[in-house]
Amino acid sequence: MQLVDKCTVNDHFWVFYGGTTNVEFTLTVTDTQTSQTKSYFNPLGMPAAAITDTSAFAACP
Repeated sequence: MQLVDKCTVNDHFWVFYGGTTNVEFTLTVTDTQTSQTKSYFNPLGMPAAAITDTSAFAACP
């Protein structure tokens, strides 16, 4: 998982994730400045899709 500061591009922090699994999981990312969270879910038996969330957190200074 990677969190990228792109405040100069669209005033957001971006979340990227890639996995090679088919197990069920929930990935939760927390902005420690605002306590806002974003969760991404993968159901059991489904290949995990890549996450490219370019508007995950709008907490730019």
